[in-house]
Amino acid sequence: EPAFVIAWERERRWLVLAIRGTVDWRACLTDATAHTAEVCGGMTHEGMLRAARAVLERALPVIREALREHSDYDLVCTGHSMGAGTAMLVTLLLRQGEMATEDDPPALRRTTAYGIGTPPLLTPELTEESLQWAVSIERGMDFISRLSVFGVDRLL
Repeated sequence: EPAFVIAWERERRWLVLAIRGTVDWRACLTDATAHTAEVCGGMTHEGMLRAARAVLERALPVIREALREHSDYDLVCTGHSMGAGTAMLVTLLLRQGEMATEDDPPALRRTTAYGIGTPPLLTPELTEESLQWAVSIERGMDFISRLSVFGVDRLL
C-alpha cells in the first residue's frame, strides 16, 4: 500500500490526493507484479490496481467528507512513477463509479489525474478514454515510462 497525502490547493479549488512512488522493497514488489487484471472494460497492471484500491479504501471516507464540505472544489490525483500509475487508476475507478455511493459528491466522477514518470498501464481503449482526464509528463528516455507488462508480453 503506497503512502499518500490529502491536501488543499485553495487557489485552484482543488483537493489533492498525492500518492508516493516506489521507495522501499514492498513497493518494488508491487512494481514487479507483472500480471494484468481487468478493470473498467480493459486491462491494467494488477499490482498497481491493488494499490489503487487500497488507497481508495483508506482515503475515500476523508475525500468524501472534504468534498461534501467544499462542493465547489475538484479532486485531483497525482504521483510519481508507481504513485503516478496508482493515481491514474484511482482516477479511473472514481470516474467509473466503482466505489460510488448514492450521496457521493459530484466531484468524484470528474476527478482528474497528473502523473510524473507514469508507467504505461492501460490497454489502448482505456488509454483513449483517459485522454479526457489525465496528463502524464515524462522526461527524455525515462525507461519506466515506456516499460509495461503489455510490452514485456510482446517481447516474450
